[in-house]
Amino acid sequence: MKILTLSQQEIKNPRIYNTIKEKHIVISITSAQDEEIKLPNNITRTSELFLKFDDVQDIDERFVYFDRGMAKEILDFVEKHINSISLIIVQCQAGLSRSVAIGAALSKIINYSDDAIYTKGIPNMFVYTILLDYFFGSRYWKKEYPRIAYKRNQAMLYYLEPGTVRLSNNLDSKREKDYE
Repeated sequence: MKILTLSQQEIKNPRIYNTIKEKHIVISITSAQDEEIKLPNNITRTSELFLKFDDVQDIDERFVYFDRGMAKEILDFVEKHINSISLIIVQCQAGLSRSVAIGAALSKIINYSDDAIYTKGIPNMFVYTILLDYFFGSRYWKKEYPRIAYKRNQAMLYYLEPGTVRLSNNLDSKREKDYE
């Protein structure tokens, strides 16, 4: 699964955003006091999720912080759309902290690696940790998020040691239908 992080300026720019031709979803993040941004039209966008929380690294009553409820919203949203998309776009004000944290956590969950996203900014570790803790903290994540679990298992095949027996395409296709 491809994951792309963008700033508010980049996603609002039709010359950048409209070049995206892959089926995708957008997770759009604004600060608590800011209004949701209006995303430009893109016929390949399947859906969008708007979240409001401040770019803080700790719980502080003066701010709206990322919490387990928002982590659940993100995972439920991705679970709902994961079989019909090939790209997840995560967008925040600067595209460097909150969006990178969520993008890296989703990449770690789905693709087994956050390397490609993690180096694009300075991820908000509070957000990153809560999202990963929510997903992996549940003993039942495979039942709660079967489509994500399936994509994760598919990604795992690329990380197997050389010489490891891989599943045949026919078996993979049958398993994918079981998850739909």
